[in-house]
Amino acid sequence: MQSPYAGMTLNERIVVSGRLAEWDKAVHAADRSKTIEILTQLDLESQAESLVNQILANPKFYGYDDIKSFK
Repeated sequence: MQSPYAGMTLNERIVVSGRLAEWDKAVHAADRSKTIEILTQLDLESQAESLVNQILANPKFYGYDDIKSFK
């Protein structure tokens, strides 16, 4: 069975799922486990850790100027 998020970008998945506020809260709290949990629930389980690592490596690129490190 195909994911309802197939073909969507990460941002599209977050918005369509109605989890934007939850995602932003987790990122701004530097809650690594919560961000991975959210991505997993958006059918990105195989990429979740890598995506979070990318955000961590260059948070300003992803629009998170105030993030210093993840938990």
